[in-house]
Amino acid sequence: MSNTNDPYKNNGQNTYQGSVNQGRDEALKGQKPSAQQPGESYTSYQTRMGSYSSNKS
Repeated sequence: MSNTNDPYKNNGQNTYQGSVNQGRDEALKGQKPSAQQPGESYTSYQTRMGSYSSNKS
């Protein structure tokens, strides 16, 4: 499933890398990690949380 409203995962971008990038960007901006999105697989969500955690200062 792809979520076309998610800028990290559309435009043919790899969903794994999109998840990693989103988690990293949210961590670096000091934002709270966003909740699991409609159309986002649980695996993508877990990837994003892992990326968030590893980039959180």
